[in-house]
Amino acid sequence: MEESDFQPPKRFARPLEPQEELDYSRGYVPRKTDASNKWSRRNFQEWLFNRNTACPNDPCPEDVLSPTDPSLLNRWLTCYVVETRNKDGKPYLPKTLHLLFLGELLHGKRNCCVAKTAAAC
Repeated sequence: MEESDFQPPKRFARPLEPQEELDYSRGYVPRKTDASNKWSRRNFQEWLFNRNTACPNDPCPEDVLSPTDPSLLNRWLTCYVVETRNKDGKPYLPKTLHLLFLGELLHGKRNCCVAKTAAAC
């Protein structure tokens, strides 16, 4: 019997192709979560650009989320929390800040660039 003639029992699906394995291993991200993560990433990138434009003598490193020095991460995340605002200029509520950080954490985990201190969660 040739391999192509083999029919698995009904209780098993056909074996996955290599690309399908990769797709399943990445996991499913709900549409709303994906949108929230993109918003978080965009917010951080806009803050980083504006911060570095406003303070060229004290720029925030582009790779600030993957530092080897936890005190560096602490400094810049503190600045981010204090300086980021709603579009109307009001500070974000604590729950929103939580979502911003969660989005950055998930982005880092997916892209393997978050420092060990942040990825330990």
